[in-house]
Order: sequence, then C-alpha cells, then structure tokens
Amino acid sequence: MEQGIKRVFSKGEHGGNPCRVVLDTERWTELQKQTFASKCDEDVVYVDRTETGSYAYRFFTKEVEKAFCLHATIAATTSLIEHLRITGEHTSIETKAGTIEVTWNQNKEVQVEQNSFSAQENVPTIQDICESLMITEEDLRDDFPIQIGSTSRSKLIIPLKNNEVLQALSPDYNRLWDLCEAYETTGFYPFVIEANGEIYARQFPSRGMFKEDAATGVAASALSAYLIDNGTESYQEGWHAFQVHQGEAMGRPSVMKAEAYVQLGKVTKTRITGSAVDSEQ
Repeated sequence: MEQGIKRVFSKGEHGGNPCRVVLDTERWTELQKQTFASKCDEDVVYVDRTETGSYAYRFFTKEVEKAFCLHATIAATTSLIEHLRITGEHTSIETKAGTIEVTWNQNKEVQVEQNSFSAQENVPTIQDICESLMITEEDLRDDFPIQIGSTSRSKLIIPLKNNEVLQALSPDYNRLWDLCEAYETTGFYPFVIEANGEIYARQFPSRGMFKEDAATGVAASALSAYLIDNGTESYQEGWHAFQVHQGEAMGRPSVMKAEAYVQLGKVTKTRITGSAVDSEQ
C-alpha cells in the first residue's frame, strides 16, 4: 500500500484542493476504508485494481463515501502515471457513478469527461437561500436563474452580483445542510462573473463533508453548461472554455478549466482539465 497527498487545481504555492491517494487497497473492507478516511484532514481516494486489469476509484470524506469526486480523480490518475501504472494518454476508470473517461498529456494535465447538463425545477425559495448564505435578495443577480444543475453530482448554482459579497460569505451551515438534504443536492455553488469574464465561485458541500471546498470540478463543470444554457450569447458548435477561480476565501487559491460542448444549440457533454502536484504532509 502506497499513499501520498496531492493538491489539485492549484493557483500558486499554497493553493489547490488536497486529496490523499491510497494505492493497492483491493483487500481493504468498507469499514477499513471509512475508518482510515475518518482520520484524514482531506478527501481520500482509494485506487483498486479490477479483475479485468483496469482501475476503480472509491472516494471518501471523514464521514461518508461519495459516488464521484473530480479533483480526487485527477489526483489518483496523476499518481498512477507517476508510478508507471498506466501509460499512453487515455484510460477508463470505474466509479460508483459509472465509468469515467480520462485523458492526459505529457505535462500531466488531466482531463476528465463529464455528462451533459441536467437541471431540476424544484429549488429552495430566495428567502431560504438568502437566510442560509446570510445575504440579502439585492445581492443576487436577476438575469440568471437560481438552479440545481448537474453533469455528475448536483449543485445549487446561485448567481451573485459582486465578488466582495462572494468572498465575505459566512453561511448558516445547519440551515444550508438542511436545504441540501431537502432538495437532494450535494452543495451550494454561489458564483460571480467579473467584467473581464473571469468567474469566481465558492462551494459549500452538504452535511457529512467539509464546510467548504477549495476547488470543485463537478460544480465548475455544471456551471459551464449552466452559463451557456442561460446566457444571452449565441454559442457556435464546439467546445467553449471558462476559467473558474475558487478557494480565495480559504487561502487556497485554485483555478479550473471547465468546458462545455455545444451541438445544435445544446450542451451535449462537458469536461474539466487540471493538474495535481505533491503536497507537504
């Protein structure tokens, strides 16, 4: 068994979302995996060899197992590349959320494919959202909808007017977690679009995880499709990229490249690109 900590999507020396990668845990029980993760201060991904010779990833926080975690997928794939366990530029990874297609280049920039965008109509009231985030209705943009969207794991996407409000957010976590459970979403994802087109976001996960993530690939992926679906711009067929910044309020600045593919006027697939670097223990 080998293990190490990676920082994923890092923007600077201390940025990125940390993840502990543990290799060769095929013989570990569910209880052993959860017990080990409960003692870690970061997400944990277990990498198991399957009967067919491919790899399966399992994702755990201190309290729960997640069906999928994008930054952990990048961390684990980078570790396999560095340990010469996988070669070439592509592999298929088994997860509880299904088979994930992963590619990479010579610089170990890892690209993870995601699904098309789906949204649910039932969302919390504006009052509930404002009370959870401890903001006012005036802080919300009215030209984008509040929407629960997903390309793999659902997030409550919340458009805010300015970055100062975003970075100063101090949620009522119990209320936020209750809303996540009531509306079956895995977190709040408030965001801001700056004048230069750069996007800043924060992610407050559902109960049983961490209070905030420094970088959330599944949320950025959903956001890229949401922006195309709800924006006023006309997008040509092909890939469209967005730079999504996250983690500033935590002192762990991160940046993600989120892309959505438009075909016949609709988003048909999405992907996230990022790198993982070794982290000090």
